[in-house]
Amino acid sequence: MKKKYFYLAGFGVIVAAMAYLMTTSFTSSLQYYVTVNEALAAKSELSDKVIKIAGTAHEIERLEEDGRSLYRFKVVENEQFIHVTYKGFVPDTFKEASNVVVTGTLSSNGEFIATNILAKCASKYEAKVTKAGA
Repeated sequence: MKKKYFYLAGFGVIVAAMAYLMTTSFTSSLQYYVTVNEALAAKSELSDKVIKIAGTAHEIERLEEDGRSLYRFKVVENEQFIHVTYKGFVPDTFKEASNVVVTGTLSSNGEFIATNILAKCASKYEAKVTKAGA
């Protein structure tokens, strides 16, 4: 009888440990997805949290720093913008006026430090128009 309770208690500890690990890893992997306007409006609440910001890339500037590419640009939405800094490789579709989603943190001075860039060139994904009867 004592052996049965011992196994039951051991099983309970294992289930509790797994539940704890799942909840802590899930909450740490959450990322907020916001627009430029939402990020600017909630700057203090989003500061130092990992977030994703969607918008259009403008004024792209490429520099070299410590042998790595450094990109500075603006993510723009409805005439509002956030300055972004990114070190690393960028996708081929990352060009002026391309739609982007940047992942990173918003620093206290309002600059966005990106760790990842996703870019989409709208012209690549538009359907080709053909003439009727041709």
